[in-house]
Amino acid sequence: MRRSLPLTKRRKYCRSRRGGTLATLLVALPVMVAVAGLTLDSGLLITRSVNVKSAADAAAYAASDHLFRRWFFDNGADPAGQAKLAALRVAAANGYHQGANTTVTIRISPDNYSGGAEAGQPVPPGTVEVVVQYSQPTTFSGLLKGGSNLVTARTVASTQWEPGRNGLAILDLSSEGSLNVSGDTHVRCPGGVVTVNSANPSATKVGSGASVSALEFDLTADSSCFGSGKLTGTTNFGTPPVTDPLAFLPEPSVPDADRGAVNAAGTARMTLLPGHYNNISLSDAAVVTLSPGIYYVDNGLVSANSSSIQGTGVLIYNAGSNVSLNTSGGVSLTPPITGLYRGITIWQGRSSGGNVAITGGAYVNLVGTIYAPNSTVAINAAGSVGGTVASQVIANKLHAGGAGTVNLTPTGTKAPQFRRFQFIQ
Repeated sequence: MRRSLPLTKRRKYCRSRRGGTLATLLVALPVMVAVAGLTLDSGLLITRSVNVKSAADAAAYAASDHLFRRWFFDNGADPAGQAKLAALRVAAANGYHQGANTTVTIRISPDNYSGGAEAGQPVPPGTVEVVVQYSQPTTFSGLLKGGSNLVTARTVASTQWEPGRNGLAILDLSSEGSLNVSGDTHVRCPGGVVTVNSANPSATKVGSGASVSALEFDLTADSSCFGSGKLTGTTNFGTPPVTDPLAFLPEPSVPDADRGAVNAAGTARMTLLPGHYNNISLSDAAVVTLSPGIYYVDNGLVSANSSSIQGTGVLIYNAGSNVSLNTSGGVSLTPPITGLYRGITIWQGRSSGGNVAITGGAYVNLVGTIYAPNSTVAINAAGSVGGTVASQVIANKLHAGGAGTVNLTPTGTKAPQFRRFQFIQ
C-alpha cells in the first residue's frame, strides 16, 4: 500500500519544484533570446545577400548596355564615365546609394579587376566588374555582438559585337509558306543558317523544280511539308523561334539635309549625296550613283526598265511604301563597314507598311543585309540573278520564284554583327 505524504510536506515539495523551474527559466531565457536573435539576423543576412547580388547584376547589365551602344565610338571602354554612372544609378535605384553603409566599386577597361581570380589583371574591353558592399546592421544578435555584418556581391558581365551566322531569318510566327521558293529557283546560302519561325507545318514550301541549300535549317515547326522540292543541309525541327536579331537597333534619325524627290529618267547620269529624300525613282536607262552614307527615304525607292543603281558604303532606309529593284540595268550596292549600321544595305522601316522586291534579268550584286522585319521580301530570279542578292535577309516572309539562282553569302563585315551578352561571374 502506497503511503501519501502529509499535506505540509507536499506543499514544501511543490514550493521547491516551482523555485527550480524559475531558476532554469532565468538561465535559459538569455540563451533562447540569443538563438532567436541569431536566427532572425541570419534570415535577414541571407535576404540581404540576395538583394545585394541582384543589385550588382543589374548595375553590371546597365553599364554593359552602355558600353555596347557606344562600342563603335569607344571600343568597349568608358572614357566619359557614362557607363559607370549608369551602373551607379541602377544600384541606387535598387536601394544601394554610394554612402555610409554602401560602397559600389565599378571597374571598366582600362581598369584592373579588384577581386576574383583575375584581381590586378586588366579588365578586357566590353567587360564590367561591379562590387557592392553593404553593412547590414544587427538586431537581437547585437546583444551578444556589436557592430554590423558586411555583405558583399561581385558581378562580372561582358558584352561584345560578333558576326551573326544567319543567312536567312524568317520572323513570321504562324503563316503557311512564310518561306516559299517556287518555279526553277535555287536559293544558296553557303555556310549560313536558315531560320523559319512559323510553327505552321507548311511554313516552308519548296516547289518541285526548286531547292534551298544551307549549312543548317532551324525550323520551329515539329514537322514540315516542304513540297516536292529539296532542302540540302542539316535540318532541325521544333527549334524555338528566334527574336529579331537587330531589334536593339534604333531606326536612323531623319538627316538634316533635305534632298527632296529624285526622278531620274531617260539617259540621265546622277550622283546623289546622303540625306533625307521624299522618294527616289529611276526609269528608262538612267544611272544613279549613291555616295557613301545614309539615305533616309520617306516614300520608296524604285529602279525600273533598264536603269542602274550603284553605291559603296550606303544604307537605304525606307520609311514608307516599297523598295522595288525591278530593272535589267543592274544593281550594285554595298553597306557601311563601320558605325552602328554597319553591314545593312536596305532597311525597310518597321512600320513602313511596304515590301521589298528584287527582280533579276541583270547582274545583281547587293552585298550586306536586307532588313525587313515586318515586311515580305520577294525575289524573282528572272533568267538568272548573278552575283549576290544579299549577304543576309532578315524578313517577316520571303518568297522566291522565277528561274535562276539566288545567292545569299553571309561573310565577315558584309553582314551586320549582333550583340552577345553574358554574366561571367
